[in-house]
Amino acid sequence: MHKKKTDRRQLRIGIFVNGSTTRISGGEFHAIRVGEIWANDHDVSFISPRAGAYWLAGLLNKIKLHCYETPLEPKALKGVSNSFDVAMLYLVRTIICSLYRNAYDVLLASSHYPQDVIPAVIQHLRNRKAPLIVYCHGLSVPREKGLASYGLSLIYNYLGLLLSRPFASSIFVVNNRTSSILLSIGYSRSKVVLTSNGVESLSKPRPNKIFDGVFLGRLTPEKGVLDIIDVWKKVCVSRPKSLLLIVGSGPLLAAIQKRVDSFGLGANVCIREWAWGNKKYEFILSSRVFVYPSYLESWGLAVAEAIACRIPVVAFDLPAYHETFKGVSGSSLITVPIGNKELMAAQILRLLDNPIAERMLRRDGELLLQKYDWSTVANREINAVESALTGR
Repeated sequence: MHKKKTDRRQLRIGIFVNGSTTRISGGEFHAIRVGEIWANDHDVSFISPRAGAYWLAGLLNKIKLHCYETPLEPKALKGVSNSFDVAMLYLVRTIICSLYRNAYDVLLASSHYPQDVIPAVIQHLRNRKAPLIVYCHGLSVPREKGLASYGLSLIYNYLGLLLSRPFASSIFVVNNRTSSILLSIGYSRSKVVLTSNGVESLSKPRPNKIFDGVFLGRLTPEKGVLDIIDVWKKVCVSRPKSLLLIVGSGPLLAAIQKRVDSFGLGANVCIREWAWGNKKYEFILSSRVFVYPSYLESWGLAVAEAIACRIPVVAFDLPAYHETFKGVSGSSLITVPIGNKELMAAQILRLLDNPIAERMLRRDGELLLQKYDWSTVANREINAVESALTGR
């Protein structure tokens, strides 16, 4: 538990959170969790567009929320899938948010993307005494068709990092691979701070499960959400009554429903809107297996939360998992080669027919909860913030 340090100077911390549309990201959730802990000692504020505020408002307790409006926010709340519309939304947000003025002691960009970095840099230029801190949770280049889409995504990722480099006092990363990339593009080692996400489990495992499998995440190509329907079709060949719960929101919602209908899986797949807090954990705990065919993860927050809830995970074998889940047994995290849907279905069936012993799941869950405690993460980061402020 976080203990208030009375000898600390109270800081006014402004955090730019400009990327939300139909839900907030794991990086934004990270800012919420550490921000709430920092707010025990400091004055913490989020600067967010109207659509982001819609999701943030129900999650914030001690953090102040400064909301700005753009003409595109009503559309953003309904979901933006067209690449041009997304680009226009972020451009308009960047311009309007850059006009925002307030006096902060510390400025944080909740991601390395331009829509967060540019307003934070402009605020920093108005007040050079306020150090700029940037989060980089990973270089997220979506699994999309076409070289042009890939190239644009790559440019967008690096643009924010290159804009940050001359101005950021520190950049927070959650894995060693990202740290190496930053060093290779000219960041000094003293600026790169290795941190992590945190894990929490709010409920106890339930003996009676409603669902055989559950997926929680953004409904986007890189999360493999269409693959999960293919996988579940294979599961249902052997177990016709198997029930999958998909919890999320995003541009592929209609495509998922279409594939469910075309496969005749209407009775086997339930889709629910995204949820945070206790509701999210209720969904995880109501299921026997966490199914996560994601193609791109920088840390694996959803996977960690499932393991902390003592639910076994079947996922594609991503490099980030080897760092995040070092020490976790192959019983709690079962990985298959990337894209191998047949083997993923086979592993799910094996777990459904032969459940993992509770003692092994409990051991791995407790390991993660001890290793990635949110208070430890928050204290590590605020110490780095204070060091940047004093120039140490």
